[in-house]
Amino acid sequence: MVLSLNDQGVIRGCSEACHRIFGYPATELAGCHISTLLPQLPSDELVRDGRIDARLAYLCHCGHPFQARHRNGQHFGIELFINRLDHHNVAVLVRRLDARAPADAAVLAH
Repeated sequence: MVLSLNDQGVIRGCSEACHRIFGYPATELAGCHISTLLPQLPSDELVRDGRIDARLAYLCHCGHPFQARHRNGQHFGIELFINRLDHHNVAVLVRRLDARAPADAAVLAH
């Protein structure tokens, strides 16, 4: 799943998989801060002096698991891969660690 953010962490757009993973339609997330989905991320700028925040870049590089929040309040683990695209755009790739979206688990339970 891919998110497009500005330097301050505000979501500009996301792939259709966002709805399946997080429960939010893409149109509802536009303009929200990334911390809506990833509460561990700081509410301040993700980019400092033209570079991804050093601590965040290090954690992503090491494969540190992050906690994500589904629209229904359920928390789950993810891996992040963050890339600077250009002067004001950041791409965030999200990979769910348990590989099953909450909706998938509900279907399997029935």
